[in-house]
Amino acid sequence: MRLELARARGHEIRVIPVLVGGARLPQAAELPDDLQGPTQRQAVELHDETWHHDINGLVRSLRGEPAVPATGRRRWLVAGTALIVLLALGAGAWWLWGPGTGAQTGSATAAPPSCARPADQAWSRMALSKDPTAVDKADPNYPRKVSVKKAYWRAHDGKWQVILATSVENTGSRTEDIGDYEYKHLVVAQRPFPVMCFSHTDEPLEPGIIEDDLVGFNVSCKPTGYIQLMLESGRISVTPDTLEPGSC
Repeated sequence: MRLELARARGHEIRVIPVLVGGARLPQAAELPDDLQGPTQRQAVELHDETWHHDINGLVRSLRGEPAVPATGRRRWLVAGTALIVLLALGAGAWWLWGPGTGAQTGSATAAPPSCARPADQAWSRMALSKDPTAVDKADPNYPRKVSVKKAYWRAHDGKWQVILATSVENTGSRTEDIGDYEYKHLVVAQRPFPVMCFSHTDEPLEPGIIEDDLVGFNVSCKPTGYIQLMLESGRISVTPDTLEPGSC
């Protein structure tokens, strides 16, 4: 991990210290010379009680949007004399890596644009499955019931656009935030396509409350046959699972 951080600094890759589990930032004297730089930076702190809210604020900050200010003490995770550093949002926690100078790359720093609601005759309605619903338990403390209410598609620039009107119900006991990260990708003709646009209320979702979203995808396969929506944890059969996957 020391080598990874040193290489990041050598390539001018942005490194953001993120604190979890009551961690604290170490003193510079506790670290090797090539790791002392990040201790001079203000860290972002994530709390178990407000995990999704804190994550949403961090992502908004990386996107250049107003973020929820961090509170509490500056902390870092230390086990004995070893500095424990875990990588990337997808791995669990938490040094965040991003480009330092130059063009941004990767989905962590670029918010998808808002979806325009399908309103003209170019859009076709998709026949939904009998129960296009799933409970997302990526975090057991924040279960979410996600349903596809309507689905539209149209041909566009030699490809196809798909927009899903969804609802998300907070079936847990704590307030949480919902973002485009809730939706991983749309599977058309057995091929995954990432989120390209997303619209929602941008308000914390209280227990028992339902939020309506629009989530859109650009797909290179005609959206016919069996189509699935993949969530953080779980999947929804958008069209009947009795259909064969479409061709591409």
